[in-house]
Amino acid sequence: MQVADHHTTENRKPTLVLLVPDGIGVRNYLFTDVLKYLQQAGIQLVLLHRLAPSVVAQVAQLHPDTFNTVYLPDIAESRSADLLRRLCMFIRMHRNAKTLNNKSIADNWFFFSTQKGRKKILFQLMNMLAGLLAKVAWMSDMSEAWLRRKMLNDDAGKSYASLLQQLKPDMMLCTHQRSIEAGYAMSVANTLGIHTCSVVFSWDNLPKTRMTYEAKDWLVWSNWMKDEFCLLYPKINTANIHVTGTPQFDAYYNTALYWTKERFHECFGTKGKKHVFCFSGNEPSFPSDHLYLLDVLMQLSKLAEAKDCVVLVRPSPNDYSGRLEAVVERFPDLAIVARPLWKREGNRDWETNIPTPEDEAVLVNLVLHCDALFNIGSTMNLDFAHHNKPAINFAYNHPDCPGFDITQGYLQEHLKTWDGLNAVVMLHKKDDLNSLLPQLISAPHLLAPDKLRWKKIITDDIYPASEKLANCVLKLMQQRTTTSLFK
Repeated sequence: MQVADHHTTENRKPTLVLLVPDGIGVRNYLFTDVLKYLQQAGIQLVLLHRLAPSVVAQVAQLHPDTFNTVYLPDIAESRSADLLRRLCMFIRMHRNAKTLNNKSIADNWFFFSTQKGRKKILFQLMNMLAGLLAKVAWMSDMSEAWLRRKMLNDDAGKSYASLLQQLKPDMMLCTHQRSIEAGYAMSVANTLGIHTCSVVFSWDNLPKTRMTYEAKDWLVWSNWMKDEFCLLYPKINTANIHVTGTPQFDAYYNTALYWTKERFHECFGTKGKKHVFCFSGNEPSFPSDHLYLLDVLMQLSKLAEAKDCVVLVRPSPNDYSGRLEAVVERFPDLAIVARPLWKREGNRDWETNIPTPEDEAVLVNLVLHCDALFNIGSTMNLDFAHHNKPAINFAYNHPDCPGFDITQGYLQEHLKTWDGLNAVVMLHKKDDLNSLLPQLISAPHLLAPDKLRWKKIITDDIYPASEKLANCVLKLMQQRTTTSLFK
């Protein structure tokens, strides 16, 4: 796009830059009705992105004549900025662990286990330094300020400053607060007087310190998340944290996406099966997924009702290892692979792994027509709760995967929302499957009776969240301060 000088006229339209730094924000924002509601307000919308042309074309097809596009240039982050950014992340991690009295926030960090040699030693030393700096408030603040100055003065910051000075937006809304590129773009926007606004992408992001920038306003899922935000980031004014819900669950309320049972069985090849279950795989960093699937299928195959049952296995969109598929091949009459309809556009894991609009309907109907979910503590528990379907979570260490302690994952802060509720079914040992599977076949609706209460805590049951989020953004644009460089 050639950037037009649309700020020369007095009656120009307010301009909103929607910053989508990678593929993570596509499904939850670009494939939802957020753009539709923004368009209805008559503002000028600029999509500032790092997406493949095919993805942008899909979004344009869903929302024709809605936005202009500008590609967010590649940046080469300096080594010193990279290390300083990680140090600040570790500092916040230690600080949050203390605030929440949850040691697992600092301990349960799989990042170190993926490193080797000198790099692993370096990060371990940085983590030790972070633990010391986190004990002194002014040193923590100094580290954050140092990082911001570094980002602004690096070539990457200067490059983004030049771009934003051309775009001259009234507000910039970012769809993903974890991205490195977003960190630079939003930090620069703050210094230029652009009104910055951001979502918190996922329900586990706040304690894990997945924050690479500051924003004036924040949009969160629920009052529960707002309370957590206020506790962990007390310097942010409560009035600048807005509860809008999250558009990622809007599809479960959209009956136009619902299939008949006949169409569902035809799509997945499950015709004749009375009991359909979903097994949702986790990240490749969880090395025991396939072993839990094997446990389920082995035990299910022993039951007389097995001929009436089928397990639809949906690997993580980021798992291309084939480990779950290999297990399915051993049980051709009992399991079917239902791979997500995502497209891999690069090698940056989630950042360049993009969902398709078609996958939204597939996921909605898996939740609608499956009797229950097998899972390991992921957001899919919430997806299934939207249709009052029970989720079974594996919480026992598998003997064939020594050295990996799955129980540590369940100590994470966001999963404490289960406390005092019968929201999910926890499998604490393999033998629990013996009694659980007959219950799933005979009366799955009786399991995890508090799942709807739990869902409401996390999401506030806001629908349509797309509309509420868009209206909140538009209201903030109207109220924007007069300090903007581009007023």
